[in-house]
Amino acid sequence: MTRGWRAIAVAMMLVLAWALAGGIAVAQAAASGPSVERLQGRPFDINLNCRRPPPPDAQVVRIDPPAEGWPAWSQSVLVLETPPGLVTIQRGGQARCGLSFDTRSSDTRFRSGVGATLAPAPGSREPIIVTAPPTGGFGWPITVRYGDPAPLQREDTLRFAIRVGGVAILLAMLLSSLLIAANARDRVAALFALSTASFSLLAALRSGLAAWPRPWLPNPELSQLAIEVLPAVVAGGTWYVAVVYTRCDRVLPAIHRTRHWGFLIGALLTVWILLPLPGSTVFDLWRPASVAIFAAAAVIGAMTWARGQAGGKALLVAVTPVLVVYAMLMVQMLPAWSPESLLLSQAWYTVAMTIAMSLRMGALRRQRDRLQVLAERDPLTNLPNRRAMAATLPRRIDEAKAQGRSIAVVFVDSIASSPSTIRWATPWATRSSPRWHAGSPRCFAVAIWLRGTAARSSS
Repeated sequence: MTRGWRAIAVAMMLVLAWALAGGIAVAQAAASGPSVERLQGRPFDINLNCRRPPPPDAQVVRIDPPAEGWPAWSQSVLVLETPPGLVTIQRGGQARCGLSFDTRSSDTRFRSGVGATLAPAPGSREPIIVTAPPTGGFGWPITVRYGDPAPLQREDTLRFAIRVGGVAILLAMLLSSLLIAANARDRVAALFALSTASFSLLAALRSGLAAWPRPWLPNPELSQLAIEVLPAVVAGGTWYVAVVYTRCDRVLPAIHRTRHWGFLIGALLTVWILLPLPGSTVFDLWRPASVAIFAAAAVIGAMTWARGQAGGKALLVAVTPVLVVYAMLMVQMLPAWSPESLLLSQAWYTVAMTIAMSLRMGALRRQRDRLQVLAERDPLTNLPNRRAMAATLPRRIDEAKAQGRSIAVVFVDSIASSPSTIRWATPWATRSSPRWHAGSPRCFAVAIWLRGTAARSSS
């Protein structure tokens, strides 16, 4: 190591020691007393009329009291999976309301939906009336949970934790797939990242997480449009990744030609929803379409795996939990936990496919490195050729100038040093250096001597 580099290393060590000493002093000073800070938030300037009459097509749910009437303690109500709009909870003279797309307008004790805690008179029999926005183009029913405050709030916290964790996994895999796509310039990884980003936003809007801590999208109309359009992107990207990643072009060429059909079918279904045509709701159209796409992906994975493609096994492992969750939802096994179960199953699919993409990119990178070695190294002597020198010579010259050293460049051009030269060498070139052809011991001796000398002097 030169004197200049030693001085730089010593300076860096001194800076690190000074920073460490300062950090310890700051930590000791912070630990000497309690940390007290006042937090102030800006008021949410919006006026909600919780007693205004609901629209004619609003969703209304009536919650009747038990046979003995309401108990002497408070009762909590939580409304989930509602379209963007105003949700009201009424019982007699009590009325609570909130916007499903903005949690700043609702009770802060509830995080996964619009909730309220009411205090009915003991033994009273007045029902609780829940009013939600009309289904419109969504089509799925709302979910209402009610009962004692403590268990309901614990369930609400569990739901919120599952949603945060699931979306966090999706966003982490999104960043990984973006890095893979940027590093390898691979179209499959880029479309996988696009479909992952679309489903992350769709899951957040569908579950209500997009309302925290404030709306992710500026208005409810844009949220509704995103819920209607994003499924097409997810479906198209999922089908394209399934067909291309399993290398259907090698074993199933007829299926490989359908890789763009997912986007086409998704666009047609989206137009059907936006027009709208009869029976065109997101739930009615995309639930069976999603099941069909994942089932077809599982079949493709099994067929390509049977034909020796390792990508088919990875795809089958990724889509099987998603199909299991869809089957459970279709038989009404998880009606109150459908957003959370779909989110977790999609998180599994995303993690499995991201790992598979990483392995695929690693294999491609090793192949490219091997091709680069073959292109920049002589197969007989393993010495770098002119192509390798052209790539590294400017950097070597700059390093030599910076360190005050001299540099020497030696090119040894041995006639007929490769099979192509042996076949296509001209008679003139062969006659000009008859002792230095590829089979000559002198040629290899010079090459080996140069390589050994360069290795010993490269300190």
